[in-house]
Amino acid sequence: MSELHTLSPAPSPATDRPRWYLARDGERQGPLTTAKLFAMAGEDRLEVTDLVWRPGFPAWRQAGEVAGLLSPPPLPQGMRAIPGAEAPPPLSFASGE
Repeated sequence: MSELHTLSPAPSPATDRPRWYLARDGERQGPLTTAKLFAMAGEDRLEVTDLVWRPGFPAWRQAGEVAGLLSPPPLPQGMRAIPGAEAPPPLSFASGE
């Protein structure tokens, strides 16, 4: 089983410098800001099999393996989901690169 990477909370505009890279179909895009990557995810423009990388990752990861990018991150230990509750909508970030 692969290691799950979790994104930190929403970045502030002052610290959201471009640092993400995206690879799909042999083409690399980037660097992208966290806001731009989340906007792409919120617009369904990322696939779970797209590869993403940022400093601190030891290797490229599938977007579906990065908790919080395409799905909510895991609940903290000791908490459980409410049956029948819907996941909250994706976070909205101001677009920008």
